[in-house]
Amino acid sequence: RALRGPVGRFASGNLDPALALDVVIAAESSDDSQVQELITQYQGTKDSTDPLSPFLETLHGGDATRGKTILETSVVAQCTMCHRIGRTGSNVGPRLNTIGEKTPRYLLEALVNPGAVVAPGFGITTVSLKNGESVSGTLINEKNSKITLKFADETKQEILRSDIASYTPPQSSMPPMGLLINKLELRDLLAYLQTLQ
Repeated sequence: RALRGPVGRFASGNLDPALALDVVIAAESSDDSQVQELITQYQGTKDSTDPLSPFLETLHGGDATRGKTILETSVVAQCTMCHRIGRTGSNVGPRLNTIGEKTPRYLLEALVNPGAVVAPGFGITTVSLKNGESVSGTLINEKNSKITLKFADETKQEILRSDIASYTPPQSSMPPMGLLINKLELRDLLAYLQTLQ
């Protein structure tokens, strides 16, 4: 019953966005039928075609200190296995030193739908050649006459477009974080990433 007021204010857009995720989590676990009805109505207003809609409440209210800990130490997320901040981490994925210059929504999409926008030089591409062979590597350059792939051993190969039958759009090797960490952790991670400017 105590949740009815906050959930009602949240559902009508009259609650601090920083409290949104906490209210949703509390409402979803509530036995109060009125609270359940309010949160169901709210969820029904979301754009079902937007892959970010289940995570929009994570855009506000996170704790950057906890987010830094998640990025550096989470054995589930394993961010530093691919990304580098300063001297910490790996160069498999893009450096994150200035990622906070991006919009919060961009950061959310990068975390929960990493294949939507692949940073140049970090997407895996499979090239089918006209001679029947195929090759996969990181697409690091595209020009009118050729493309350049880089392989795990750091070697590179230039392929003439005239030799290519087809190739796949660059794919991210990063797993969707929304499937690995909970929304509270995601919110904190987003808060930390926004400080990296």
